Amino acid sequence: MNEDNIFYYSGKWTRTEELKERLSTNENSRFQDGQLFFNNRPIVQRDSNINGHICMGAYQREAVIVDDDYDPILNKVGKDFIEYIFREDILDSPFCIIRSAYFKAINIFKIHDIDAYVQQYRQDSPLYLGSFIGYQLGNCVHKALLTAYLIELSEKVFKFGGKISVDRNSWAKWGAHAWARYTFPKTELVYILDPSKLTEGFLLLMNQIPNCEWLYHRPEDIVQSAVENMTT
Repeated sequence: MNEDNIFYYSGKWTRTEELKERLSTNENSRFQDGQLFFNNRPIVQRDSNINGHICMGAYQREAVIVDDDYDPILNKVGKDFIEYIFREDILDSPFCIIRSAYFKAINIFKIHDIDAYVQQYRQDSPLYLGSFIGYQLGNCVHKALLTAYLIELSEKVFKFGGKISVDRNSWAKWGAHAWARYTFPKTELVYILDPSKLTEGFLLLMNQIPNCEWLYHRPEDIVQSAVENMTT
C-alpha cells in the first residue's frame, strides 16, 4: 500500500512534527530523551501520559495543562469519577469505565465555541484544563484530554493494563481534530472515544458506524489491516 492510499484512509498525522518544528527556536521548549518539553512540562503526544503534561497545537493557540496536583477543579472531577466507579460497581469492567469517561466529557463540556474565552491566550499561554471545565467550555482537544485523563487515572487506580492516548490528525477539507484512543490489554483491540463528534466504537468497526465523520485509523493501522487482508 503506497503513501497516497494510507493518507486517503487515515488523514495527515504530522501535528507533533509540525509542533516540534514550530518550537525549535522557542527558548521555553526543549527536546530531551525523545520527549518534547514546554515550560518544563512534557507535551502530550500520541501514546504519551496525560496527567502532568501540557497539550499544544501545531499552530499557536492556548496551551492546556493537565495536572491534578495543581488544578483543584480537575482533581475534584477525577476523585468524583473514581467514586462513581466504586458506587456503580464497575471497577472490574474497563469497557464500562472508558465509556463512562466518554460520557463524562460530553456532559461536562456543553459549549463547543471557546474562541471568545481563549482570544487572549493564543500565544501558547498556559491554561489549566480545569479552567475550561469550570466554564463548561471545550472543543475536541479539551474533551479528548478529559476523557483520556479519567481513563488514565482509572488505570492507575485499578491497574487494568490498557493504554490510553490522545490522537490528532488533519484532513484538508475538514481541518484538524482530536479524540481519545484506548487499547485493551491482552486482546489489543482499539476503542475510539470521540466526545466532540459523539462517536465511539471499536476501530475495526468504525466504517460500519452510520454517519461516522472522521478518519480514526493511524497509518500503521492501515498498513496492518492491509497485511492481514493479504495473508487471509
